[in-house]
Amino acid sequence: MGYLLTTAITLNRSSTFIPLMRYFSSYNQIINLKFPKWWRPGTEDSATNDIRRFNIIFSEKYVKNLRYKLRNSKTLMTPLADKIVNYDASLINMYILSKLLYHWAYNYNFQEREKYINSYPHFMTNIQGLDIHFIHVTRCNVEKRRIPLLLLHGWPSSIMEFYKKIPFKFAKEREMIIPSLPGFGFSSAPTISGFSCIEMSVVLKNLMLRLGHDKFRVKGGIYGAIIGRVMSILFPQHVINDDLNMRELHDYLVKTYFFWELHEKRISIEQILKKMALFHIQATEMNTIAIGLNDSPAALAAYFIEKTLSGTVHLKSFRKEYIMMKFYTEMIDNLMMYWAPQCINTAMRVYVEQFNNLPNEFNELLKNL
Repeated sequence: MGYLLTTAITLNRSSTFIPLMRYFSSYNQIINLKFPKWWRPGTEDSATNDIRRFNIIFSEKYVKNLRYKLRNSKTLMTPLADKIVNYDASLINMYILSKLLYHWAYNYNFQEREKYINSYPHFMTNIQGLDIHFIHVTRCNVEKRRIPLLLLHGWPSSIMEFYKKIPFKFAKEREMIIPSLPGFGFSSAPTISGFSCIEMSVVLKNLMLRLGHDKFRVKGGIYGAIIGRVMSILFPQHVINDDLNMRELHDYLVKTYFFWELHEKRISIEQILKKMALFHIQATEMNTIAIGLNDSPAALAAYFIEKTLSGTVHLKSFRKEYIMMKFYTEMIDNLMMYWAPQCINTAMRVYVEQFNNLPNEFNELLKNL
């Protein structure tokens, strides 16, 4: 899933890290997090601590319905004639999208991909009212295990991001836990508001404790990086180190979203508008856009392709074409982690929660930077 180069944000090395540490060093905040919230009220009596096997299934009826939608998608708009060479993400989208939709409708082998997705052991367990789906890869020889590694994906990624990496990392790591973030993939979403990356970090820490791991390492990218960083601040007694990617974008996106001033340079309004559209629309108009994305696989694919290409602006157009065509099947595997469970709405909700529900005390610290 190396093609998922979508523009992302992290808190690492940014001036936000200082107020974040101050905020969470507050005794009251730590006390609040010691009493985990139940995120699906009304399910307390039926929830258990069981860890159960789970398989992802693409039923014949489901596949038939999806193929019907794909084969009956509306005709796509033709790119502008004078932009066929120097096109940007929005224009190349139509060319690549038509080929990807054809591949999804006629060439994508659902049974084969189902077997591939289930080739690693999947599990489900309930944490704070949420059914958390995760992959758990471990060796039989318990005594030779090393400290386990928690791998966290972001948006618009999924557990599929790590599939090609598992064989290589497994030889070194011995044990890996790869969850679908709450609200992503086959992990259930909260039914009440207030579930930001902060609360996600608590749930995922409790998942590791459920699996018997008092100490663990964290790796992640995009939102997984943010969650991992928060975990390392809140629970240093459990997270012994973190290794989070996408760090080079810390001072560009995080600060500009919250209108923090860069120390190195000022960002123009034009640049902000171009780069921050994704964050703005998903933080303010999530439900509106999710209706179309949940109803149309073509719309979902178009949206994901655009966001993927926006992270490859340094590549020439022909190189982008090559990358997209080379990874059609893998791109669709990732799309299936959103389309099959119909989770695009709840997956985008993290933007709303993260940017609209920051505690007032934390906001005050940010203003005083």
